[in-house]
Amino acid sequence: MYSFLDRAAIRDLSVPKANKWNIATLTDVEELKLVTPPASLTVFFVGSILLTVPIYDRTIAPIARKVLKNPQGLTPLQRIGVGLVLSIIAMIAAALIEIKRLRSASSHGLTNHPSAQIPISMFWLIPQFLLLGAREAFIYIGQLDFFLRECPKGMKTMSTGLFLSTLSLGFFVSSVLVNIVHKVTGTKHPWLPDNLNQGSLYDF
Repeated sequence: MYSFLDRAAIRDLSVPKANKWNIATLTDVEELKLVTPPASLTVFFVGSILLTVPIYDRTIAPIARKVLKNPQGLTPLQRIGVGLVLSIIAMIAAALIEIKRLRSASSHGLTNHPSAQIPISMFWLIPQFLLLGAREAFIYIGQLDFFLRECPKGMKTMSTGLFLSTLSLGFFVSSVLVNIVHKVTGTKHPWLPDNLNQGSLYDF
């Protein structure tokens, strides 16, 4: 897929002296290939956020103003609610794709090989990245709008800090949840084993 990067390791004979600025080692090329596929997926996440905001402003908000008789379109809490629904759909998509990945690993006899490359395209992950990007646009903008609109004037700065603290709190809760699931399911049928090909990540 990224075979064009191999050209970086081919010496240009027109250059009299080779150095690291005009030729790369095979190791450098292979490491770049390993980093580029997962890193490139964030483009779809960020792109989804950038697309969702204008789509909401130009399409969803005008319809919501007419239907709900609300000058804002959707209220901040309604926007957060839409974002939460998108989160649920994204998690369902992630679970279905994980089931597909496990079936592919099983059909190719790779269940007992945790480091084996599963013959499935990474682009199956794009739908959940798009959904999560749209979710971010609805939840975070709605949450920030809620704090700024509903809080008293003297608490605007504090409310912004509270908004950021909820994000960090979410990461802590997520870590605790992972530890709890690992301890509860770790003895018989672990959801999150070291070898994910033998686990049930889709349940998580």
